[in-house]
Parts: sequence; C-alpha cells; structure tokens
Amino acid sequence: MPPKKAAPKKLHELAPEVRVGFKIDDISKKTYIVGKQFATGGFGRIHTCTEEGKSHQMVMKIEPSTNGPLLTEVVVFNRILKKEMIEAYKKTKKIPWIGLPYIIANGYFTYNGDKMRYMVIPKYATSLEATRESNGGTLSVKDSLTVANCVLGALEYLHDSDYAHADVKAANILLEKEGVYSTSVLVDFGLAHRTTNNVDKPDKKRAHNGTCIYTSTDAHRGNNPSFRGDVEILAYNLIMWITGTLPWLALESSPDKVFDSKQKFIAGLPGTLQNVLTSQSPAVVGCISTMFNVSMKTNYTDKVDMTKLKKLVTDTIQTSVGEAKKAQGKVKKATEDVSKAATPKKSTRKVMAIVESEDDDDNVVEVVPKKKVAKVQKPRKVMENESGGEEEVYIPKSSKSRKLKPEQDNSSLGSSTRSYSNRLGVTSSAASTVRAARKIEQKYKRLSTNKSSLVPVTVGDVSDDSEDDGAGTSSGARTKRSSDESVRNGVELKTPALVAPAVKSNHNANERLNYSCFSEAKYKSGISSATKASPTELRRVPGVRNFPKGRRSMIIKETASKYKEKRAARKSKPTFDDSSCSSEL
Repeated sequence: MPPKKAAPKKLHELAPEVRVGFKIDDISKKTYIVGKQFATGGFGRIHTCTEEGKSHQMVMKIEPSTNGPLLTEVVVFNRILKKEMIEAYKKTKKIPWIGLPYIIANGYFTYNGDKMRYMVIPKYATSLEATRESNGGTLSVKDSLTVANCVLGALEYLHDSDYAHADVKAANILLEKEGVYSTSVLVDFGLAHRTTNNVDKPDKKRAHNGTCIYTSTDAHRGNNPSFRGDVEILAYNLIMWITGTLPWLALESSPDKVFDSKQKFIAGLPGTLQNVLTSQSPAVVGCISTMFNVSMKTNYTDKVDMTKLKKLVTDTIQTSVGEAKKAQGKVKKATEDVSKAATPKKSTRKVMAIVESEDDDDNVVEVVPKKKVAKVQKPRKVMENESGGEEEVYIPKSSKSRKLKPEQDNSSLGSSTRSYSNRLGVTSSAASTVRAARKIEQKYKRLSTNKSSLVPVTVGDVSDDSEDDGAGTSSGARTKRSSDESVRNGVELKTPALVAPAVKSNHNANERLNYSCFSEAKYKSGISSATKASPTELRRVPGVRNFPKGRRSMIIKETASKYKEKRAARKSKPTFDDSSCSSEL
C-alpha cells in the first residue's frame, strides 16, 4: 500500500504575536521598538513602533517571511513609493498633495526561531472605514467625492508608474487628520500589480481576486488587475459610501452571483444607478455613471484619463454644495412659512377709545383712535403776573419754601383756562378743569376767612386805595407797569417761597373775580404790613436776597420807611372787612 501524501502546506500563515518592546535592528543601523498591535492585515499584524531615542510613532507591518502579500507590497514601495520619488512627481505635476504613503524601513528579523518580514511606514490618524461606521455606515456626498478625488490622484501616480492597485476600499484609505477628507491616503499594496505584461486573457485560477463586493468585472473573469478596473472599483465604493449598501451586498458569499449582479447593473446604466441613488441630485448620479462608462469604454491595457475624471469630480463637488445650499434655503423658507402660518398675526387695527360727546344731548358715542400725546414737561411752579395771567417761575433748590399740598379738583374753570393750558402744552380734560376750578374756590375761601395762603407778593409803590381796602379799584382794571416805572416807584418781588400751586387760568370778563378783594387779600395772606415795615424781617424774605447787596439795602430801607408811614395812616382808617370777598364768592 503506497504511503499517504503529506497535506499541502498553506500558502499564507498568520504571523505570531510579537511582544511590545521587542527591538529590531535595521540595515540602516537604526533600531525600531515594536509597540502595541492595533490591527491585522490579510495574514500579517500591524503594530505601532518608534525609533530608539525618539517619540514619534510610526506603523510596522509584520508577516512570516514565507507570505507573499507583504513581499509584494515591499517590492512596490521600494520601486515607486520612496519619499524622494513622490516629492519629485509633485514638483513635476505642480500639485501640493498625493495621497500615498512612503517607505521608511524594511527587512527581516528572527522572533522565537521564526523568520519574520517587516516594513515601516508613516502613521495616520484613522481609517475611512472607521469613520464611515461611526457615521452610521454612510458619508455625505461632499465628503465621499472629496475622498474619491484624492484616490484618483493616488491612482494617477500608480498608473503613471505602471501599477494598478486592485483593492480600493474604505479600510485601505487612511485620514491624516480625523474629519479631514482632503488629505486621504491610499494604502495596502498587497494586491498591486505591474501592468506592463497584461494580456486580456482570463484565468479561472485568478477569478474573483480582491474584495468580492468591490472588485472589478475584469477580476471576476480572472484577468490581472487593470487601470480601468481601478476606476470601476472606485465607482462601486462611491455608491457604498453615499448609500451604505450595494445591490449585491447580500450575495458576498457567492462570488459568481455577485459577478452576475454587477454585469446586469452595468448593462442597465444609468437607470439602475438612479434606482440606487434615489435621493441624490442628477449631478452626482451623472458623475458616478460617467466613471462606469469610462471604465467600460477603455481598453483593457489602456490608461484612463485621470485629469478629466478629477475635473468631473471637482465640478460635481461644487455643484452638489450649491444644490445643498439651495435645498437648505428652501427647507428654511418652508419652515419659516409653516411657523408664520402657525403663529397668529398681530392685529393691525388701531386701539380705539370710546368718548362721550359733551355737546350732544342724546349722548351719542363716537369712537376715535387713541393718539399718542408727547409728554410735555410741566413747569415746576406757575405764578400770577400783574395782568392777571400766569407765568412760569424757576424755583431755586436753595429756596426754603415749604412744599404745598396739591389742591382738590375745582369744577368751575372756563374756556380761557383751558386755552391757557393748551398753550402750555398740557392736554386739558374735564377732570383737570374741575380740579383747577376747585383750587381757585378753596383759595378764595381761605382768603375770605383770613387764613394764611402763600400767594405772590408785590413790594413796591402802590396806591393808597388799593393798599387800604381796594374799594376804588375796579375788578378788571389792573394795569401793567413798565420796567422803568418799576425801577422808579418800587421793586416787584415775586418770592418763590410765597408762590401758590399753579392755577392755569385766564379769567374772562364773566369769570374774573373782584380784583380789589384779591389784591387786598394777597397782601394780607402774603407778607404782613409789620414785616414790610421792619427792615430786619424784610431781609429774611428769600426773594429779597436775590437783589445785589447794595441795591437790596436801599430797597429794604425805602420799603420799610414807606410801610411805616402807611401803617400809621391805616390806623386812622376803617379796618378792611373780608366778608365782601366771601359774599362775592
């Protein structure tokens, strides 16, 4: 009986775990310290690492020396992905960025008797796949197209170097900074293929090579990776990033069914694409559809015009951003319209006030709009002048006059009072008219009963008749003195401390009270004759102190002497009887 054949050795084995802190000496005489493992590749492990004596972190890929994928990747890096090569290409093309990594170090080391291969490249922030999953499985149209534009630039470099990537997917795209998609980097060149010897001759042994749901129809047939295949793979990825799914996603375990579904999808373009991208704009659908068309119309061994594709993607990004802003504006406007419709409009009707007409005997009610009346500053004190009118008097803060209590309403003030109030800018009303009339009535009641009342006082040369009893003076005959006469015959003192509360009235002929009674009463109720006859008492009158010092002494002297004579003369005359005033009132 022949001996049994030994089991075939596996082509690829998973690398053993390398402990943290293990040191690897490179041929460049640099030592790299292995850090924590944070991911696994197809058959290798991915660790962080640092150069001895430095803190800057890098990425180290480790696989058994017998594995092929890392060997292929090391070969690609050493041929076309050295840092100086990438910088030279950027200068030639006058571009600031290429989304490709560069090799830092590579070689072999022995760990627990096993020979291992390693490669060191720069470390990036995160993968696009992790970002997509954290966003709920999708990316925005703008972010997806931005990443696609970076990938097209990376593929252009690879194609110009006669290499096809063959495994574009979110897990193989890294972000330099988290959330920044304009500097995306295409990595993992384990399936990269040099296209110089490509022949359009399928081989079933190579069928379905790559990531099944993304790989190209060329790879499904068994052809080697191609330039057009990279564009087709990128188009599938865009659908996945934007929608979060693919029509054949559930068939991933059956590569033949996936291949058949892709063929039907491509044959039905652009309708099949529109059925998938139902909520996307025509610009986005047109961009991805064009990528499929370019891939299908390009010959197997020909290169794709990446410049046109990058321009197409850039224009689509600008268009989609503009459409998104318009859509946001429409949504905002619609929201505002809804809120306006839900919120009741404020009534624009004027507020009306109901006023009873005083002139109409039938008490007809008329409705008039309320008017805003400008606030007019009322004079602090109003006093009566010689002609029977009123004038505003400034009351200095230093005045020691006692505050007067506001009077009650009066009910008999005529039209002249209302007109005078209007001239002062004060709005008159029935209530204010009543109050003003009552003030006058109470004032003259006090005069008739010999109660003291604070009224304007005139100290000067007046006729004996008006000073004694007022009998020879008519009720309306009050003459206005000129300023010269005042200087000549006496000085008029309108003492703020002796001014009564304002009574805004102009008495007409029918309403004017007896002048003689008023004139005599104001002297009795203001400053007594004894005060006027005494220089000492006159000096205490606040108004007198407003005169210059020399003039004040002269006025006091003249006034005191004059009133001494009048008092002496008055003793021989009959006493003034106030009853006449009260009877007239």
